[in-house]
Amino acid sequence: MNRRLLASCLGLFALLPSCDTLLLYTEAEMNAMGVRAYAEETSKYPIIATPDQRAVMVERVGRAIAKACGRDYAWEFKLLDAPKVVNAFALPGGKIAVYSGLLQVTQTEDGLATVLGHEIAHATESHGNKRMSQQKFAGLFLGAADIALKEWDDGSAQTKKMVNAGFALAIDGGVLKPYSRSHESEADAVGLEYMMRAGYDPEAAPALWERMAKLGAGKKSFLDTFLATHPDSLRRAAGLRRLIPILRKKLAAENRGTAPKR
Repeated sequence: MNRRLLASCLGLFALLPSCDTLLLYTEAEMNAMGVRAYAEETSKYPIIATPDQRAVMVERVGRAIAKACGRDYAWEFKLLDAPKVVNAFALPGGKIAVYSGLLQVTQTEDGLATVLGHEIAHATESHGNKRMSQQKFAGLFLGAADIALKEWDDGSAQTKKMVNAGFALAIDGGVLKPYSRSHESEADAVGLEYMMRAGYDPEAAPALWERMAKLGAGKKSFLDTFLATHPDSLRRAAGLRRLIPILRKKLAAENRGTAPKR
């Protein structure tokens, strides 16, 4: 195999983990993409608007947490009429949507605050930019690897195909999905702090993920966990329970004027 091309492949592979801090897109570029994607995604379902009290609640809770996070985005909060979809999403620039099916699981305003805090944290922590930057570098690596494999005189076509597939699996399962899980865990922690700053009950956060675990009941194999983009729900609940007293002390110290804000 061409040594220079191989070295380029290895160099790009080594850069993949650093993409969590090396952002390839400006905030303005991400915000513009967020606006376009938000319009597209929210057009797929009818929007539940005021005076429907569910929409009022989503807007009220979302605005309270957005204020607590301290980021001056052009925040938007929409409730989509999708009773069978248990999900929510955030796009760059503060574009948040909740599918109505999720309200059956959140149950209360505090439960909804858990979700909206999490989604707002995705926006404030630039997770969309980080994910796209990682995917960009992953594409560059696979492109360089493909060129290098074509220059490999001793490898059969089948062997080259298997090696290329191995590279793709290694990147997806060894870099991209673990970073996706780390972003979810970070959004859990940051979102918990946001909801607490907004005055919501943090105990609702682990309770929500325990209910989510019941929806997805059943043991997962190692491969399921390896390929998952989200952490296990019960582990998320346990992590949040451990974090609650830490954040309570932090916020109490801030109120006493003895600790800096985040």
